[in-house]
Amino acid sequence: MNWYVASNIKLKPKPSGDPYQAISAINALGMINPLNNREYVIDGVKVGVRPYDDNTIWLNSIEAIEKGQGHGTAVLKKIIDIADANNVAVYLNPMPFGDTSSRQLVNWYTGMGFIRGQGNFRSGLIHYPKGSNELV
Repeated sequence: MNWYVASNIKLKPKPSGDPYQAISAINALGMINPLNNREYVIDGVKVGVRPYDDNTIWLNSIEAIEKGQGHGTAVLKKIIDIADANNVAVYLNPMPFGDTSSRQLVNWYTGMGFIRGQGNFRSGLIHYPKGSNELV
């Protein structure tokens, strides 16, 4: 049985979801970025999402076109809701850009429910589907 572990706390077994279905639902929210066909533009936010493993999607990019308007937060909430509905985790590596620091990004993501990854996810942050991160 596979277990998610965070900060040495044993959690419920890893859910089995469909990352491809989640990615399709996320991409359906927007349109292909004409400047980068690996991204979609969703409500003024450039988003790149890929399958990571059988139960996880990799959010490899998210950047609001107009920063400070709340668009990035709104789109990330939609991504999390879709991932939860499809019973998949969201994994990412926060990468600073422009005048946004790593610390600011980590604070933003942790405020959205992401935690430091462990095991295969140790280099980034992860958001587990609702109900999968209750203590055993």
